[in-house]
Amino acid sequence: LGTAGDNRADYLTRRHSANSPLGDTRGPAGLSRAIAEAIRTAIAADEPAHTIDHRIDDAIATGQPWSLW
Repeated sequence: LGTAGDNRADYLTRRHSANSPLGDTRGPAGLSRAIAEAIRTAIAADEPAHTIDHRIDDAIATGQPWSLW
């Protein structure tokens, strides 16, 4: 754990990273909700584990910011 200043500096550094949950356009809470919904939907449909993994990947990719490369 760091100080509030350390946390803020880390946030400012990581929020624009394409692979960071902080860069998700829905925000960290929105990302968590999207993943949870993907899992619930797959379980309700009695889908196999590999399909659940694909649903999670799709939920993550949906909120990633567009990149130019």
